Amino acid sequence: MDHINKKDFIESLDSMESKQVLSWFYNKFPELENEIYDIALKVVSQVDEDSIMAGVFQELDMIDVDDLYDGSGSTRYGYVDPTDLSWEMFGDVLQPFLNEMEKSQKRNLPIEAKAYCCGIIKGLQKYSKESNSEFSDWAPDAPEEFIHTALEEFKKGNPRKEDIAQVSKLVQLP
Repeated sequence: MDHINKKDFIESLDSMESKQVLSWFYNKFPELENEIYDIALKVVSQVDEDSIMAGVFQELDMIDVDDLYDGSGSTRYGYVDPTDLSWEMFGDVLQPFLNEMEKSQKRNLPIEAKAYCCGIIKGLQKYSKESNSEFSDWAPDAPEEFIHTALEEFKKGNPRKEDIAQVSKLVQLP
């Protein structure tokens, strides 16, 4: 049997395997709790607002209108309204970004939560202004509505008043 380089092997672990290894390591060496925590904090604190904006825009812009056409109209279970489905698809794409914002809030990482919220809002604004996808015609009001959803979800995490004010200014931009 050929042996794989240890570094290559470790880097080939998927997220679930990595989590199991980390958990085992943490349980085996509890004295390293502070070091593990510091590393984990550095990893989850690497939130880039511009990357989030780009990710939101890209994911929304990649929604295939054919998926909307395939999933709407008459089905054997009844009628699926294409406008309703377009809003559902829009929300489904945006939900992982909102989940990450909420996760930052639960971890008491207010700077990262604000960066997620600002990135989401900017991505939605960019999509509203720049997307030429055929899908965007089916939910033209969705970006504006989800901007307000992102702001409201951000507020639920009890951010500082200054942070709410900064994020709210983004919502007011033309």
